[in-house]
Amino acid sequence: MRWTLYCIVLGLCLCSGLAGLNAGIIFNPKNTVEFLPVWGSLGDWVAGLGTLFAVGVALDQSKRQQDRERANLKITVEHGTDLFSVRLLSNGLTPVTVLAVHMEFDDYESSINLATQSSGNIKLPQKLVLGDTLDLVDFRNTEFSHFGQKLAEPIIGRLSDSGVRPSDGNFGVNEAFFRR
Repeated sequence: MRWTLYCIVLGLCLCSGLAGLNAGIIFNPKNTVEFLPVWGSLGDWVAGLGTLFAVGVALDQSKRQQDRERANLKITVEHGTDLFSVRLLSNGLTPVTVLAVHMEFDDYESSINLATQSSGNIKLPQKLVLGDTLDLVDFRNTEFSHFGQKLAEPIIGRLSDSGVRPSDGNFGVNEAFFRR
């Protein structure tokens, strides 16, 4: 919308300038010889602006074509109290090859290979073309708790190595505090 408004304003300014130039030539006939070359070079300016516009259109079309041919992969993650699933969908014209799928943690330098955690054990690498989907992980109920244990093992091991030990955490209520 803004571009249209800018183009209209620019066109009106250009028309006003040309009308002023034309009026100056008509109402001052003895100076017509001086201004006639200026009027004659208008075609050169229009041709130059047309060329610049054509270059802009060509660049825009090549960018759109490049974006269309780019590999495009959509990742959908669903999670709940007893559910965790990861699905890949190929949206681009260019085929996508899935080489590996890992879940990594920034705080704890560890990762889990999601492809081997699923009950189906997905074979990778796998090629996806336009519209293909790949269900990488689909944990429900007991599989989800097993995945949670696998996920927590490296973290618990690192905590144990640093001296933190598990306990029941049932310390009770400090009743002396409430008797005051």
